[in-house]
Amino acid sequence: MIAIIFFILDSPDNKYLFSMATAYTGLILLAATLLIGPLNLIKGKNNPVSSYLRRDIGIWAAVVSIIHVI
Repeated sequence: MIAIIFFILDSPDNKYLFSMATAYTGLILLAATLLIGPLNLIKGKNNPVSSYLRRDIGIWAAVVSIIHVI
């Protein structure tokens, strides 16, 4: 996802491109993490306190966001 956003953005500065690509990727992953719970309720599925998918996406969101900050 980072590579796709990196090539979509238009700038001659690679640092800026990498920063924006990691920012948008982290934001998308965070939004996906927060949307999993409500989507389960809409589908009528059981909504556990924690699920492996939500945990893994949240971890990736945190890792990408930390890379963005560094």
